[in-house]
Order: sequence, then structure tokens, then C-alpha cells
Amino acid sequence: MFHRIISILTGIFLITSLSCGKSADATVPVDIVKPVPIDSTALKNKFGMPYYFDFISTLKKEGFVFWDFDKFYTADKSKLPAKLIVIRHDIHGRDINGGVKAVQIEKSLIGKRAATYFVQWADPTELTDTGLQQAYLAFINLLKSDSLDIQPHISANDLYLYYDTPTWRDKDVTELTALFNKYYEIKVINDSTGIGTRIITKTVDTMNLKGMNTRLIEVLKIYNAKWETATGLKPKYYAQHGSHSPINLVLNNAVVMDQLSMLHSGTYLFDTYNTWIANYLTYLSDNNIPSWIGNPSEVKPGRYQLLMHPWVWDSYQKSQSISKTAQPVDWLKSRQTTKKVQPLIRK
Repeated sequence: MFHRIISILTGIFLITSLSCGKSADATVPVDIVKPVPIDSTALKNKFGMPYYFDFISTLKKEGFVFWDFDKFYTADKSKLPAKLIVIRHDIHGRDINGGVKAVQIEKSLIGKRAATYFVQWADPTELTDTGLQQAYLAFINLLKSDSLDIQPHISANDLYLYYDTPTWRDKDVTELTALFNKYYEIKVINDSTGIGTRIITKTVDTMNLKGMNTRLIEVLKIYNAKWETATGLKPKYYAQHGSHSPINLVLNNAVVMDQLSMLHSGTYLFDTYNTWIANYLTYLSDNNIPSWIGNPSEVKPGRYQLLMHPWVWDSYQKSQSISKTAQPVDWLKSRQTTKKVQPLIRK
């Protein structure tokens, strides 16, 4: 009996203690932690490229969506978003540092596969710079780790001249212009054969441009194979870059790669300068350091192809001009590429 009473009292004590504990907890003042305001400036500076961060975040708030070229190419063009930016990064050696920052900003603000990175690996004018070639491959490996869209940034004319020696190779711009204007005409085509360009021979194909196209298709196949061996990625489309070759000042890379005969070769799906793309996307380029880099609200509602060189945004100051000198590839200093450089070999 005694033990039973003790057990009952113990139970009552425990129940009373628990009740009192809850009551006491309810009356103890609680310090409410107020949320710390976000420092927008610190957030923009976090990735080291505040103007690009501000550009993306501002236009995202205004309702823009951001795609890479892979998503754009496969999308139903009749159902494109009213506010669309297809991001194209052209990556030269000077762009690698900023390119790393762009990846982080896009990952933070947009998510995966928000841009296509066109990397200038194995350009004939840079082949002797083995350190730079290694930097390109290391950067490509970084992009691969995030499963981003990575494609070649090339100059069709320079690739062709690396492999072939046409009769007009050593002519200057004046001579080439006179030849081209006398014997050829450029026509933009939009018919049942496709949308693109044809170079019409007026009388005689004196520059053998038909032969140039045939050889260039072979050269692109060689380049594609080298790219795939070096990167493990199959190239699907290109972005052309500028060239100081005299022929490029007469017959631009963009025109060369917009020819229907080239597009129908099956060597590539498209080039970013193709005529059909301009039917859907307005070209928005940072080449001339436009004011909308620092004032993104100047970009009006619409659908755009954004050409973004990371070094421009990395160096941009509203009140200053940008140095045109190449930036050092210091991002690579603590990294090593696992692949050896695969040089282009003439055939």
C-alpha cells in the first residue's frame, strides 16, 4: 500500500512539474530575431562582376527569361516567350576569368543551362600559345562539370586559310573588294530551299568560291573531330569571331556560314549570325560598350540574342572606358587540365 501511494504521488508530482514547466515557458520573454536586411551592394559584389549580376537580376524582375542556344534551337518558335534573352558568351583568352564569374552569377540567379559558352579553342592564330590552349580546355572542363552548353568560337576564313592556299591569299582588301564586286553578288534567300545567303557568280568564279566552300566543309569536319577528341563534346553549332584577314573584310565569316550550301552540308546546325535567327531574335551586343550594361532597364521588352564578352563586364565602369588589352588568365594558375592540347593537323 505504501509503495502504491508513493507511486501515485510521484505521478502527480511529475504531471504538476510538467504543467508548471509549460506554464513557465509560456511566460518567459522570448527575444524575436529580426531578419537582417540584405545588403544589395554586397550581394552584387559577391561574384566579382556586379554589372552582370545587376543586368540579370534587373531583367529577371522585369519578366525576362534566359535560355541557351540549345533550348532556343529546339523550341517551338511560334511559342517563344515575349521577353526572352538567349545568352551567348564568346570566350577568348581575356574572357576566361570573367567567364568563371558569369557561370556563378547565372547559376545563382537563373539556374542551370542559362547560356551557351562559345570557346575559341584551337584558333589558327593562337595555336602556338600552348598555355592558352590549356586554359581553354581547363575552362571547358569547368563548364562540363555544370553540364552547360559549350560550343566552338571560330573564324571560318582563318580556318580555311590555315589549310589551303588560294590564288588570292596575298591580295589586299582593295584588290579583293574589286574582284568580289566584279564577279559576285550576295543575295539573301527566303524560299522553299531555306533561309540564308547565296553568293551568285555573275560571269566566272574567278576566286573559286565554290571550291572554297567544298574545302571549308572538309576543314570544319577536321576541326569538329579535333574538338570532340580534346573536349569529349560533339560540336553542333558555332559563333563566328572577328578576323583581320583581308578576305574577312570583304567576305565576312557570318556571310560564309550563312550560305545555304554550307548549312545544307550537315556539318553544323547553324551559326549564331544566321539570317533565320535574326527573324526571331534582335541582336544585342556589348561590342561597343553600350550604356545598357550599366542601365539594364534601357533594354526594352522583346526577344534578344545577347552577345556577352565577360571581360567587358568584368572591366566595365560607367564613367570610364574599358582597356582593350587582354586580361591575364590568372584563374588557371591553381588549376591543371587533365587533357593534353590536341593540335590541328593539316590534311
